[in-house]
Amino acid sequence: MASGPVALVTGSTSGIGEAVARRLLAQGTRVVLNSVSSVDAGRALVAELGDDCHYVQGDISIDADVTRLVAERDIPGRRLSVDELLLLNMIVRTQEPLGIGRAAGIIQRMEGPTRAVLDRLAEAGLLDSWDDRRERVYYFTSQVARSLGVEDLDDGVAAEHAGERERKILEHVGLHGRITRSTVAELCGLEGREARTVLEKLVRRGELVVRGEKRGAYYERAGAAVMDDLGAGGSGE
Repeated sequence: MASGPVALVTGSTSGIGEAVARRLLAQGTRVVLNSVSSVDAGRALVAELGDDCHYVQGDISIDADVTRLVAERDIPGRRLSVDELLLLNMIVRTQEPLGIGRAAGIIQRMEGPTRAVLDRLAEAGLLDSWDDRRERVYYFTSQVARSLGVEDLDDGVAAEHAGERERKILEHVGLHGRITRSTVAELCGLEGREARTVLEKLVRRGELVVRGEKRGAYYERAGAAVMDDLGAGGSGE
């Protein structure tokens, strides 16, 4: 299916639902056909209507089916595995990020295979992830959260991520006296430009000061910089 808006039309293998689906396709909207049981009719319509639609069987009165419908709408041509559905439905129920350890307990697998399942969902654009102090956690992207009608964790998690990055940077400076942009990028898993943005924010807040220029620039605690300046002034007297 091509990129662009997608409409999920329930009860669309016959009657009014089918007519709505045909009209949307004529207007250039991609369509996901859906019915509770008429699978053959849905597949026949997809064969007739072409690549801008596909069919997903499911009952919208069942929460697990709603999760699958939204997910398979966004990854046409691939059915979710049982493990993937179990993990997505857990995030729907708890509306909080899911760590690998808890996920492994849900699907009764070792952490390596569990991470692979979650990473596949992230690669499909259904989940985002973040490495906290203990493990990687996963949560719905904003688009999927809105489609499912659940809390969008992105904003809150993003704020938590930002605080975690800053904590790591300041701890490193406390231990080593200074930090460079490349070290921040490696420490926090950021691109160079993103690392510079985080450092500039800490400078504006008065947490850090920058020394040197361009490739030779490094950052240290503002208080330490003041003491260095005082020490340099005192030695010149």
